[in-house]
Amino acid sequence: AVSSEVQAKEIRNLLENLHKLISQAHQDGLIDKAAMQHWSVVVRQNLVTTALDMFQALARQAMQQGKPRVAKLQYERAIAYLQKQNNPAQAEQLAQFKRLHAEAERAAIRAEQASAADSSELGAGLQALEADDEAWKKKAVYDD
Repeated sequence: AVSSEVQAKEIRNLLENLHKLISQAHQDGLIDKAAMQHWSVVVRQNLVTTALDMFQALARQAMQQGKPRVAKLQYERAIAYLQKQNNPAQAEQLAQFKRLHAEAERAAIRAEQASAADSSELGAGLQALEADDEAWKKKAVYDD
């Protein structure tokens, strides 16, 4: 399972090297054109799967860390990647990532609302302390 961008990059490099070897084997006459095309398709499918696994793992990790905005960004990257592929066979995966994106967006909105409520209580308490402090200063100035 792909768990980081570094690992995904490493896998992508290995798959690209494999694709180059397949092309070179075809040029050298070791494999025929049909075999080269078959294995090229398999390598491309694995490249797509690796990228999508990376986006999903990073999003899942962000959600576990309480960072729904980062998860939303990863799902946006996955959606953009799938749309760039423009492959009708991946329509189901695209729909799945759009659904996950919507969930992450809802989680981000909930987190923002929760932090806004916390910071408003904090701000109100801070203002009350400052008002008490100001009242004390005024009283000290006018009492002399």
